[in-house]
Amino acid sequence: MSGVRITRALRSIARNARQIRCKKNGGLQDDARLLLIEVDSAMQEPESGEGTNIIPLSRNRGFNNLRELDTLERAMFEPPEISGVDEVVAWFGRWPTFHDAEVLSITLERPGHARVSIHAFEKTAEVDVSGHYILAKHATVTFSFEGFPLDQSGLTNIKIEDFNHQNVLSSAAVNKIAGGYELILDGCYGVTGVIIGECMTVSVQPGIPSP
Repeated sequence: MSGVRITRALRSIARNARQIRCKKNGGLQDDARLLLIEVDSAMQEPESGEGTNIIPLSRNRGFNNLRELDTLERAMFEPPEISGVDEVVAWFGRWPTFHDAEVLSITLERPGHARVSIHAFEKTAEVDVSGHYILAKHATVTFSFEGFPLDQSGLTNIKIEDFNHQNVLSSAAVNKIAGGYELILDGCYGVTGVIIGECMTVSVQPGIPSP
């Protein structure tokens, strides 16, 4: 079976996998959840004919529980219900998964403001002289937060780990939670974290960001 046909088959399986329910906890079975992530990787590979690579992402990516996978399932297929999402979808043609995108900055302010800026792009079917896929639709996508929900101890549940000079993501997902929203950054090199705010908006600035 060609790479293109495999990719198309996986897309079909992904749609069916969303209907699979686990009797024990009412959520998607673990295998279906991991399949969704693998399908997203396949969808990132351009449909250029034989030899399309499908990169398995079911190996350990640092997930501590299945909540992140639930969120990724929704984020891969549906835009979040936050202000500014239409502009992001208009630029990319769909809600991005942020696979291989890079976190440029994370800003936290004591009055309860936060911003996360991510350099996202689209992989095309064309290759350059070195054999790498050409990237298009570069843009900086910025998530802005207002208000930090506090737990019973009066602390925020914001978590940021391993931020460094290059912060490449496996994915980024927005989840509606009680009292606000959370942005889950699943890093494959560099930062991993969860940013939580009472309100969240998103904006897009087309173009390659300045170094």
